[in-house]
Amino acid sequence: MKCLTCERHSLEFVLFDDGLKLQACSHCGGMWLSSNDFLAWRRSHAPDGQVIESDISLDTTLAITDSTNLKRCLDCGHLMFRFDVLPHGRYKIDHCGHCNGIWLDGNEWHWLRAHNVHQRPGELFTAVWQSHIREVRQHDWFDQLYTQRFGSDYEKIKAMRDWITNHDKRAMIVAFLTARDPFGLD
Repeated sequence: MKCLTCERHSLEFVLFDDGLKLQACSHCGGMWLSSNDFLAWRRSHAPDGQVIESDISLDTTLAITDSTNLKRCLDCGHLMFRFDVLPHGRYKIDHCGHCNGIWLDGNEWHWLRAHNVHQRPGELFTAVWQSHIREVRQHDWFDQLYTQRFGSDYEKIKAMRDWITNHDKRAMIVAFLTARDPFGLD
């Protein structure tokens, strides 16, 4: 089979990372991870389903070329879709929704290990995981917007908001602050 990234070189079966069977491109480092092979590897490393924290320190600055070309699944031929992995990550993982095969561009497996999500790739493609990524990015976007708009006052405003939110007389404080004339009757 040809590499899904460089499309010129053939993939070779290799045992990787404590016996994980996959197909890899020796030219670009791309890797095909079959769902069945991953599940067999996962069961052999954590038979009762627990997630084992990675005990190795990996270089998170590894060069990754995140290919954006359209890919067809090597196992079933369906189109693959690209998914974000982490809210602040720059890389996307290609996933087949039909057979759960995964394409990893060069060094993406190491990046997944460095962020300790390599043992549960199926979760990365769920609506819950992807929704969380969108929520974090939205929060960050608004945080940046408020920082630009309020400048150095933003930290004081956040502290005041927290104080009001946690106060037992919150409604009265908000009414006082938003009233045109809190000392008048109108």
